[in-house]
Amino acid sequence: MRPLPIRPSGSLPAAQPSIAPLVNLANHANHAPLKNVARVGVGIAALALIAGAAYAIQTGVIGWSSPFAQLFESDAAHGASDVTSRQAATRAVSAWNALNRTDRSGGLASSAGTGLYRATTVSDRSSIAAAWSQSQVQAGALNLSVLTGDRSIVETLDQQTDKYEWAKGYQADFNPIPIFDPRGHEHYSDDNTAIGLNYVQQYDQTGDTAALDKAEKVVDFVMSMEDGTGLNWRTGSTSYVATSITAGQKLALMVAERRPQRKEEFVAFAKRLEQFQETRLRVRDGDREGLVRDNVMSDNETAGWSEAVFSYNEGWTIGADIEWFKLTGEQRYLDRARHTADRTLEYFEKVDKDGLWKQPASFNANFFENLLALDQIDPAKSGETRPYDYEQVFSDYLDRAWNDARDPKTGYFNRNGFGMYGITEADRAAGAMTSIDQAAMVQMYALRAMTAQQRNEVA
Repeated sequence: MRPLPIRPSGSLPAAQPSIAPLVNLANHANHAPLKNVARVGVGIAALALIAGAAYAIQTGVIGWSSPFAQLFESDAAHGASDVTSRQAATRAVSAWNALNRTDRSGGLASSAGTGLYRATTVSDRSSIAAAWSQSQVQAGALNLSVLTGDRSIVETLDQQTDKYEWAKGYQADFNPIPIFDPRGHEHYSDDNTAIGLNYVQQYDQTGDTAALDKAEKVVDFVMSMEDGTGLNWRTGSTSYVATSITAGQKLALMVAERRPQRKEEFVAFAKRLEQFQETRLRVRDGDREGLVRDNVMSDNETAGWSEAVFSYNEGWTIGADIEWFKLTGEQRYLDRARHTADRTLEYFEKVDKDGLWKQPASFNANFFENLLALDQIDPAKSGETRPYDYEQVFSDYLDRAWNDARDPKTGYFNRNGFGMYGITEADRAAGAMTSIDQAAMVQMYALRAMTAQQRNEVA
């Protein structure tokens, strides 16, 4: 996804079980006496009401409450190993509870009563959140469940995410009947990859092979979006975007290790993505040396961001190199990951001043997750001095977010220039919040509260 104004989600079409009965009725009406036309009209209306009621029951339009009860902070903090972890756990719960305030109280949950989330609290753009946003809420639930031990929130988010599935992949915008809306057929490879990584994490945490099956299906779908040059960002596009290329590598390699019968195929796919990354996306000089550019060959809305540096691109580049190291044992991958990490922090400190603060929280959640994973697999040697203490940078960011960005009245992280996805200055002035960034804060506070072993299972 791009840090542009949020894509307009497809509005919900009138629900119809099938258009065939209505066509037949209309054809009959053309030849019937006028006195029967009214009866036909009543019949059509009745069918529409029945279909609408069925749709409402199926998707949860009837009812306005969030599917999640508010949690007690003690639910997450009971297993904390120290004061810092306990504080982070309670903050994760606070962020989660704010995310799950309902529409009627100005919250982000239960968009149009569907049981899903709203993209944002901005009134004219408060449609159902896109698949990218949904993936980050799902990730927040996965991280939080590690602390609470309550898997029910993960199961509910799985059911929600299933509603985005269409034509072997996850469609960009929730649309229960995509055939009536061309946008319903759009798929983004990075949306799908983010969801696939969630299912790898779910498998690692629970051993649920159904989750690994879903992750494998995502790799198959993303592979189908290759076009001979690179991996397309979205259907109908010839844009090759770093999120898809880097996160796609990580997902393919992780599934390859867990599905040995597909290992050769998936590693070969990841190698093609790595080659594209290194030859087309990696910057070789200047103040962005060592980082990855956002995209190349853009023919659509990504064009204005081609040379931009975004923290999630760098994070997933790091994550891919960690997986390459696990596969090959070659130190050069950790060295490259370390260089990417340090250059990213340097860039956001010295070139784009205070840049991490301005990046959307949802981008930073992916960056920090992979940054901390690098420290776990490649810790500093005794006496070694490194330019950045990743854990400290992460802690400082979260403490500042709690103190400076969080609105104590709403629990939303939306103040003092804090980065949010697709939010304008006018939106900020109105106190707007996005579900994707609020969910990111759940992810990060929960990650801070985890033990080293728990972090190893975060994908």
